[in-house]
Amino acid sequence: MTNGGRFILLSFCLLCGCDGALNSPGARSGLPSESPAIKIVDRLNRHVLFRAAPTRIISLSPETTELLFALDLGSKIVGTTEYCDYPPAAKALPRMGSGPLGTLSREAIIQASPDLVLCKFDAHQPLVQSLERLGIVVLALGPQSLSEMLEEAAWLGQITGHTTQAALLTQQMSERLRQLTSRPAMSNDDRRPTVFYQVWHDPLMTVGPGAFVDELLQMAKLRNIVARSATAYPRVSLELLIQEDPDYIIVPRSASVVIDFDDIAQRPGWENLQAIQNRRVLFVDADRVSRCGPRMLDALEEIIQAVEENGSPPALPES
Repeated sequence: MTNGGRFILLSFCLLCGCDGALNSPGARSGLPSESPAIKIVDRLNRHVLFRAAPTRIISLSPETTELLFALDLGSKIVGTTEYCDYPPAAKALPRMGSGPLGTLSREAIIQASPDLVLCKFDAHQPLVQSLERLGIVVLALGPQSLSEMLEEAAWLGQITGHTTQAALLTQQMSERLRQLTSRPAMSNDDRRPTVFYQVWHDPLMTVGPGAFVDELLQMAKLRNIVARSATAYPRVSLELLIQEDPDYIIVPRSASVVIDFDDIAQRPGWENLQAIQNRRVLFVDADRVSRCGPRMLDALEEIIQAVEENGSPPALPES
């Protein structure tokens, strides 16, 4: 089954209230139906029990903050981080630090009197343990795919009583994904252009299997030149890039990361790449494409549109 098919299947389960969507992998009700308590098994495999809906929530990652607003939970947020800048209302919320573990203030978190702190499972584990010892309820999140992001939407909807909003978000994203992947330009599965996605330039890093951006590339019918990588964010050599000679190069940029075609084209050794010679370097919004949140399909559409506008070059059939 394709990534899009798995996503739509999960969406159907979420909308219909299927146990499988909430029970695997991670979230499930662990108490009798007559009890209002809800148990979630989070990304750190911690069993977190909720006896009442949280009303004072701290979000320590931009993608989670965006998800809370998408679920109409913005009024429940009492703390975020410096990089939580979308939607605009998030900018006015109290800051607990800039985001990385070493910048977060445990004192500020405690003073905000949260009844739920949403941490990143792969970056905030020591903080999770510290807050847990203080009796503060913590949920470790961190989706690595569209399906996992919608799964976490279901978790948050379940524990806050916003299940309708979570189902609506799932429905809207499912339909939009169907529309995006059914465009005429997306219909040819036999000849998929190759792509190199730049995460960083020095050292040169990209995305591999397990990174949600790699999933977006697949949904955009592009073949990642490091599709067989054993890691999600591998370093690559210039020699490999030249050998693979991708049809497209995709580079994220933002207001703080100013980069243009000439910056890429002037790199030593890059001048002979066909993506440079054909000016098929695509720039995408860094915030959208780097956050596994509700705007992920905005990033997918941006990639698809950029490919359409630059023309789809002939590529070797996928082996």
